[in-house]
Amino acid sequence: MASKSRKSAKVVCTYYNDFPLFQGTNKSKILNSEVVGITVENEVISDLHDPVIITFHHYEPVPTNMSRKCVFWDMTKVKEDTWNDFGCVTKEKSKEETECHCNHLTYFAVLLEINEGPVQHLVALTWVTYFGCAVTSISCVILIVLYARQRYISLLTVTVFLFNSFLSLATLENKSLCTFVAFTQHYSLLCSFTWMSIEAYNAFRLVYNVLNFYVKNYIPILCLVGYGLPLVVVLVLVSIPDVYGLHRIRSAENTETLMCWITTPLVHYITNVSFFLVIFILNLAMLVYITNTIQKRGPWKENRIMLISVWGLTCLFGTTWGLAFLNFGALRVLAQIAFCIINSLQGFFLCVRFFLLRHTMRTRSLQDSTSGSVKQSMLSG
Repeated sequence: MASKSRKSAKVVCTYYNDFPLFQGTNKSKILNSEVVGITVENEVISDLHDPVIITFHHYEPVPTNMSRKCVFWDMTKVKEDTWNDFGCVTKEKSKEETECHCNHLTYFAVLLEINEGPVQHLVALTWVTYFGCAVTSISCVILIVLYARQRYISLLTVTVFLFNSFLSLATLENKSLCTFVAFTQHYSLLCSFTWMSIEAYNAFRLVYNVLNFYVKNYIPILCLVGYGLPLVVVLVLVSIPDVYGLHRIRSAENTETLMCWITTPLVHYITNVSFFLVIFILNLAMLVYITNTIQKRGPWKENRIMLISVWGLTCLFGTTWGLAFLNFGALRVLAQIAFCIINSLQGFFLCVRFFLLRHTMRTRSLQDSTSGSVKQSMLSG
């Protein structure tokens, strides 16, 4: 008879208490100084479909001003912080008990981190954002319908971006679909940034009366730049594995929320933060320079509506997005509130601006026509 070979594996569980090797960061410490190690002899266990559940029981209740985070000892890092929470989900069962769900095996612990500030306003900001984005989406649709034949085609980018933002709020378990949502959302965001700079350039040409300088196929060229350059960037990124996918966001309760977005922080900071920072500085300088130039011109001094119109370009220039850079220190909460309200209603403000300008132009045209008729009657009489 042929004997069946039986595979066996040795699982090693290790418990450490006050071990000097495992140290917390400056802003965190190991809860109860306990570290639990779970390893399989001669095997590396990772990407488990069913996570390993580890329950930590605490000697004392966790203070309310501190949050818990399940972490593991990352042996691939040397000089950096060796505690990492990748692949681990924290579930606070009670003040005396924390449950860690991890998809790999190594040395685990629970870190205590001091909360930086109150987070009660985040719920209100979430609902403000939902409401503002809904109003903006409706406003953008109205503007696109009314001005589809004009040059303000960049509003379509804002609409697509908002639409994809709603899609990304839900967790998509399908990897391909999630990658597509993250791809289209990132593309729409980059298009919005690019069109902000294009609108600033158009305003500059308008103020300095250089529109008489004819450029063949000017609008198609702008479309090629506004939509083509971001497309090249995202196509390069999508060719790199795991750039787009499920992105983990840790909530105030120290639980994870997943959304379809960029999974690599370096890509986010280079393509989004750095790119917008450059555009923000240039567009802000352009806005101030254009406004000062307009104020010095005689006809513009009497026409305050045109001056208000230029300042209304702050939405198109993206200068209101600069409030994100004030998200620190004492201005943090105030900056978050202003950012959510102003930018979530950005499309609504643009819609109001266009209708006001349209009404003003019609009123002025009617007044000029009436004045011309009176002068004609006086001359003929």
